[in-house]
Amino acid sequence: MFRFLIVLILLCNISYADDLQGIVKFSEDSARVEAFKDLSRKVSKEIFKDYLKDKYTKENYINIKNKNYYIESEPKRNLSPFYMFNTLAVYSVRYDDDLNKVFYYNVLGHLVKFEINDYDGNYPYRTVAYDRKGNIINTTFTVSHTESFIFDKNANLIGHWFDDKFFDKNGKENSLYKRISE
Repeated sequence: MFRFLIVLILLCNISYADDLQGIVKFSEDSARVEAFKDLSRKVSKEIFKDYLKDKYTKENYINIKNKNYYIESEPKRNLSPFYMFNTLAVYSVRYDDDLNKVFYYNVLGHLVKFEINDYDGNYPYRTVAYDRKGNIINTTFTVSHTESFIFDKNANLIGHWFDDKFFDKNGKENSLYKRISE
């Protein structure tokens, strides 16, 4: 009986050490629960009313064309271009004074969508995309630097990023999507 207790104590300690050092793993279902926990399905338009039109459209477009994705003049901001058939389709702007919001604009500088994330320097975190009316489009639950789950507004899996590969809801790799390293 004494040996059994010693083995049990050792196993508990090993398990505890694994929990401290291990990586939290999420299944599709557990990621879905976290992605939609306490989620606001609609947000006030007040959050983004000042961003309906990109005030720096021309400057941002020129910088994207010149592959200058960080603007050091005020307001400081990061730009990310998204191309379709080698043509700029949409670009995003993340201002340094509020890194938890990203605004997506078409080439004319009109807001297409915006995202709010709860990233505080730690994983996992959630990003929620909203349309111009403040309605949820989708949510992304980012597990780590290399893994995230994307769900539509009804909590259906859109896809799963793992490393630089995107897998659709059926687990089939989709080569149309490629993660761009930051």
